[in-house]
Amino acid sequence: MYHDLLEDVDFKLVVKEGLEFLQDEARILEGQCKKYGIAVPDMPPEFIEINNKVDAVNDKYIFEQINRYEGNFPSTFKNRTRSL
Repeated sequence: MYHDLLEDVDFKLVVKEGLEFLQDEARILEGQCKKYGIAVPDMPPEFIEINNKVDAVNDKYIFEQINRYEGNFPSTFKNRTRSL
């Protein structure tokens, strides 16, 4: 959602890698749900179009939003981002 608002090239790369990791994890979980007959909710839209740059949303704000949930990230993702 915030990817298009990022300005720092390195930060954008880390966010892109993180999104790819989470998408891979989601595919694995969806496959397991399908295998065991567990219903999954409808997917939200992949992209949300933002027409105007919002001044309150900057790299620092986005980092803080991601960092709030950092403890919930699997250690494999943390190790993956450290190697970038």
